[in-house]
Order: sequence, then structure tokens, then C-alpha cells
Amino acid sequence: MSTEPPVIVKQSSYRAGVGLVVERVNSYAWVLLLPAAAECTASVWFPQVTFGGIDMQLAALNVTGALMEGFFAAWESGRAVANGPVGRALEFLADDVRGSFLSTYTSWAGMVGFAAALAHEQQSLSAGILYTGACVASGFVAHGLGNALAVGIFSDPPASDAVGLAARSFRGGTTHNALLGAIMAYIAYTYLLVRTGLEDFEDSDQIDVRDDGQLLPALIAFLDSPSNRLLVAMSFSVMGAATGNAVGNLVDEVLANPSATIPRGTLVCNSLFAALSLSLQAATLHCTKWQRSVLLTSFAGSFCGAASAFAGHASDTRNLYRELGLAAALANVLANLALSALPFVIALELERLLTLRDSGELDVNGDALVSVRELGAFYGLMEPPLPCRPARRFLWWQLAPAVCPA
Repeated sequence: MSTEPPVIVKQSSYRAGVGLVVERVNSYAWVLLLPAAAECTASVWFPQVTFGGIDMQLAALNVTGALMEGFFAAWESGRAVANGPVGRALEFLADDVRGSFLSTYTSWAGMVGFAAALAHEQQSLSAGILYTGACVASGFVAHGLGNALAVGIFSDPPASDAVGLAARSFRGGTTHNALLGAIMAYIAYTYLLVRTGLEDFEDSDQIDVRDDGQLLPALIAFLDSPSNRLLVAMSFSVMGAATGNAVGNLVDEVLANPSATIPRGTLVCNSLFAALSLSLQAATLHCTKWQRSVLLTSFAGSFCGAASAFAGHASDTRNLYRELGLAAALANVLANLALSALPFVIALELERLLTLRDSGELDVNGDALVSVRELGAFYGLMEPPLPCRPARRFLWWQLAPAVCPA
């Protein structure tokens, strides 16, 4: 009996290399486009929400983001199954949507900063605490609703057991490429509407800031437009989402402890980037012109907001509640709130100092800057600096320079 040799199929190394490049480009495309799309949605398209005269837009973003987080988390946990074209698309997008879109769409750092501003405005510490508690509790409930919605719609078992194969076949297919194109078109459309003035970017009111009765432009004239501010915000959102994911994963690896119940990556990201988001207030306290910095505004808002993890916190808390019970979930909530208490207190004090700066109580030497020595004198820790003698001029000639002792 003769046996025929097996047919050897030689795969083209060129075709395999091109396929690998295309796959990598597709992966990076989602990481780049989803945070930008989230910035457009949150800053341009999301409606203004107020309650009792209080701006509740950020709270609404966090709660709806937690709802979507619960919906997409059902796919990664296996509770929702890909039983059709829509299911396969959602399964494929779940990880990127959670890590890139929803991390930008929601903001733990923004919640802490706004709670401090609200407490200062209302002259009530309880107002800030109640706002934070309501956001966290509402996010927990919304996450559960989103998860139940996904399981209720996509709970039937698929006709084939090759769910993973179906998800992989989605990558690079017609539907996959159409979704990428739709997101790019959405971002471009939003940018064009902002550029033509048909839609407003929420940061546009910070282009001009009144200082000594004068309207002053942004520090970098090229960025002094809503459309360019949107571009900067999208760029910082992309970097913030990537940084937050990298820091969270690194912390989870370095501080890995099987017996620990509190996810440490989310805990560190929330407290760290809540503190870093105070850079705008601190810089403005030193010199008012920094309030007009487009880059610093985008860093404090878009970067730190995307790097922190409100949606991730809601998901962690819900998982702990499902697996270990109410005590573990409450421990996670209290740990995140405890580490965010220091940024909250600092933000509240910065709000008070900014009010005093506007009244001229902090600028002892009159040089339009608030120095460390002046802050020390305010708290009774240092001697105040001597008054500043302004420069003397005649027309455009300077007769004597300003003398401002340190």
C-alpha cells in the first residue's frame, strides 16, 4: 500500500508580516480613537445637566459611564455571550471601550475637584461629601443595571461553540473597518462643527480671563480657539487613558497579593491623578495667567480625568460585592475615598486661597505673584516679604526697574 506524502503549504512571509502590521495598526487605532471620541462626546455633545442650580454634568457623565461599564463588563466576565453579529461586535469592543473610551468619559479626579469647589461655593463641607457619596453610590447601582441589561439581552448560548474564533474573525472584517471609519468620521465631524462655531467646546469660556479689567488671550496664541483647544484636549485624553492603564497594570503587578481584596491599581490611579489634577489651581494661585494655559487646563482636566478610573472603581466594587459580599465592596469604596480625602482637602483649601488672592490679601509685596514666603506668612510660618516698588516709566522709557524683595 502506497502512501502519498502530505501536502506542504508554504505560507508567504510577506503576507504574514503584512497581516501582523495590519493587526497592530487596528489595535492601536482603537486605543487612539476611542479616548478622542469620548472627549468629543463629553465636551461637545453631552447636554448641560443642572439640579437645584448646581452643575451636575460631570455626575451625569460618571453615572452613565458606570452604566456602560457594567454593560461591557458582562462580556469580559462571560455573563453575556456573542450570539450574533451585534454580540460579536460588542464582545470584540468590550476591552477597548472599558480601557480607553470609558476611562476618558468618566473622571474620578474631576469628581474630587468638583466636590471641593462645590463645598467652597456652598460654604458647606457636607455638600462636597454628599456629592461624592451620591456619585459613588449611583455609579454602583448604574453598573449593576448595565450588567443586567447585557445579560438579559445576550444570555442565549451561541449556535456554535467557536465564540472566540468568531470574535477574532470580526477583527479586520467589513463591520470592523466600518466601525473604525464611523468613529473617525464622528471625531472629524465634531471638530468641524466646533471649528465653524456651530457647536461649543465646554472649555471655550476659558479662552479669555478677566485680569485687571482686561481680556487676555491664552498663553499660546495658536491655541486660542475652541477647535484647537478640542484638539489639545483629545491629545491629552489619549495620553491620559494610556498612562492610567499602564500605571494601574504596573501597580497590580508590583503589588500583587492574592489575599488582598482591594484592587490596588485603581486605588493608586484615583488618588494619584486626583492629586495631580490640582496643578492648575496651584499654578493659578501663584500667577493668575496660568489659568489661561490651554496645556495645563487639558492636563488637569482631560489627562488626569482619563488616567483616573471612576468607571473602573464602579466595576471593581460591583465585582467584590458579587463575589465576596457587601463588606468587601464597602472596604473598596472607603479605601478609595480615604486616599482621595487628602486631594479633596487640598483642593478645598486652594479654592479658599484663590478667593483670597483675588481680593489681594495674599500678594503682600504687590508683585502680582503669590510666593511660598507669602503663603508662609499667611499661615504664620514665615516673615512677610517687603512691599514691592513698581517700575517707573516715562512713555516707553523705563527710568527705574521694579524692586520686589524676595
